[in-house]
Amino acid sequence: MKKINFYGPVLVLAAWLMPFAGYSAPPGNGAGIIFHNGNACRISSGPFVLSYKKGMNYIAVYRREEERADTGRYFRLHPGGGDQALDVFNTSRSLALHCTENSNEAVMKISGKRDWGSYQLIVTASKKEPGLINARIELQVAAGKSVPAALFAKGSPELSYARRYGKGFVFYLNSTPGSYTYHTAGDDRDSAAIVDRNQFVFMGDPSILKATLFQYVDFSSLNLYFTQTGSILLNTVQQPEGCLGVPRPPQEAGFDRFGFTTPTGRSAVRKAGNLLVSNTWLLLQPGVPGIHEPAKYSQRFIEGVAAVYDHIEKPTYKFVDWPRLTDKGLHDLEKLKHDQPGTAIIYPQANLWSLRKYQHDFASAPAEALLTGAEDSWARVQSALPYGDAWQYLYPLVMAGEYAAAYNSEPAKQAFLAAKENVLKVGAALNYVFPLRIAADFSNPGKFRNQYDCTGAFVYLTLLYHEMTGESRFLDSAKKAGDRLCQMGFEFPFEFTTTALGPLAMLRLYKITGDKKYLDAVSIPLAAIFRHSWLFNPSYGQYKGRTIFMLTEGMPGVYTNGWEEAALIRYLGLLLAEGKEMLGHTRSVMVTELLRWKCISGADGLAPLLPDPSIIYTGIPREWKIPIRRESYIPLEGFGYLEWDSSGQHHLPGRVSQSPYCFAMLPEAAFLLFHPVFDKTVLYCEVPITMMEKKSDAVDFMITGKGSYRCRLKNATENRVAVKSLQDGRAPALAKVAGTDWYSFQAEAGVRYRVYTY
Repeated sequence: MKKINFYGPVLVLAAWLMPFAGYSAPPGNGAGIIFHNGNACRISSGPFVLSYKKGMNYIAVYRREEERADTGRYFRLHPGGGDQALDVFNTSRSLALHCTENSNEAVMKISGKRDWGSYQLIVTASKKEPGLINARIELQVAAGKSVPAALFAKGSPELSYARRYGKGFVFYLNSTPGSYTYHTAGDDRDSAAIVDRNQFVFMGDPSILKATLFQYVDFSSLNLYFTQTGSILLNTVQQPEGCLGVPRPPQEAGFDRFGFTTPTGRSAVRKAGNLLVSNTWLLLQPGVPGIHEPAKYSQRFIEGVAAVYDHIEKPTYKFVDWPRLTDKGLHDLEKLKHDQPGTAIIYPQANLWSLRKYQHDFASAPAEALLTGAEDSWARVQSALPYGDAWQYLYPLVMAGEYAAAYNSEPAKQAFLAAKENVLKVGAALNYVFPLRIAADFSNPGKFRNQYDCTGAFVYLTLLYHEMTGESRFLDSAKKAGDRLCQMGFEFPFEFTTTALGPLAMLRLYKITGDKKYLDAVSIPLAAIFRHSWLFNPSYGQYKGRTIFMLTEGMPGVYTNGWEEAALIRYLGLLLAEGKEMLGHTRSVMVTELLRWKCISGADGLAPLLPDPSIIYTGIPREWKIPIRRESYIPLEGFGYLEWDSSGQHHLPGRVSQSPYCFAMLPEAAFLLFHPVFDKTVLYCEVPITMMEKKSDAVDFMITGKGSYRCRLKNATENRVAVKSLQDGRAPALAKVAGTDWYSFQAEAGVRYRVYTY
């Protein structure tokens, strides 16, 4: 591989960065061409400039006010990586440079020829979203030609700083200083640590760009590349040296490189036509929150996800009839109860509340049968420590309090109130930070890492106690724990059973106290959830025909868990319902979209719906010692994107279990999206809706989100049911869904609709 000389291009850049006399640059808040002449191009993106001249082997990015001969004050973008055989900046290959702009974006395009065809590097700066930059590499493979696998020899990452200037970075993903969690417990050799397979680069640069830097690669758009070359996503995103506790020596003298690297090809590309091999998104936002300002940088992270979300490739939408699947699963639970006498089917901390609500909303006879005598299980809820993981103490008490309030259950109320004094003692003794395991004297003799999401669960739980008892001491304790949560960062999640309690707890604490810091802190656990939710949908290998987009890894870097998906669906749905305008547009829209896709991708956890049954584990699972049943609608544990697990324990869906405690995912998705409105009529929307008013002959609803969403009505024409917009009185067209008793229509977010009988 040709060695790159980094000194020549720097000297060229020294002159190139000088201002052009008499030229008026575009407004600082937009994007546009500053200069181009066929050999050089500069385009703006908000307060940032992207600069390239033939002979350089990267694109320089810098603040507009740094436009001078100080050549060290810039950041380098080398799409796809810096030392690959593809070498898109090689001027000996008939390199051409073009710059254009339209009403939406400014575009820099570099193209060249090879013996197998041609290629293009396309860099765009958004005019509507200043600081949002997309870089993509496309190959055009000629008929009868093939691209050798060696072309994709894994190179170095595509982002870099000169080391002497790139100091003082703020590594937000490292968590707040002094935290002790899964990726700070040790390195890959530490059995107590969970390897962080991170999708994102997110950091602050206070000295060069004076901005936060967010990078994401659109993995879904590279599916053809992965299929053609036999490559995979694993280890394609590299963090800067010092981030996430994983030291990585620089791959070039004097430069720190990080970000996306085009994966190593394992076979030649033989199919003619276009091939996208790199497609990354970079968001630069002026200003750099400090590491002790987690609410600010967490909100920026959510804004980064939102900025790229509208542009990335998503799976094909599919309707999942969750009530029908839930009924199938209920019959499977009944069969398991019959075939395995003595096996626990109903878990008060996992699926009792969900099954009771499903039975109530859908008048389900199978659910009613299963629930007979189930309230006796509340007597098993632990009222004092120690009890397994920290969340295993707090979460059943949350379930008991909610169940008692919703269904006037005396056994649940007794279990809930029996623990109230101990809960206060635990919180105060631990200063509201919970180790993985806690001794009876509230000590941590095993020196276990912390479960920071239990702080959010504690706030949530003490607010439940305050609501039931009216005692101010529980609110005081909730505020102390809430203050501690405000100091947390990306260390927040351990597993995701209690993580979604955090945003809802902080929202409720804000509504009670009026203190805006709690509303801002909603972003802290929410950002952690988005960080670990899969913003991609692979379609190669065992993922062909599957949908896993926006599932959240059950334990970071491992697999998806039906129990945790159920908790995320439930509490993020409540967050959306209770937050309304308080959450703000970005958070509301992104939670809406997350829930939309979870209720599609969750079907990937059901064995009968997987397109290839050979990928399902068929032995005795690691945790639940009952054989996997491929015909069962009890969710597999784990499922999802297992390629990132290197332990060998979770390499096939169902390798861990197929346990009833994961079942709540089905009814939670069912009553989040499906709403019985009249006799034998059900209203469905692909995202959560807000019921504005409900009468015996009319129901008004509105969608929180952005754009248009698919809705359905069951038995609409047979039951003489119609729908209309209350904004303009128009009736959306109802289209019969072939082979079903459903009728579909489109509804716009922010518009009030009425479903009514006539």
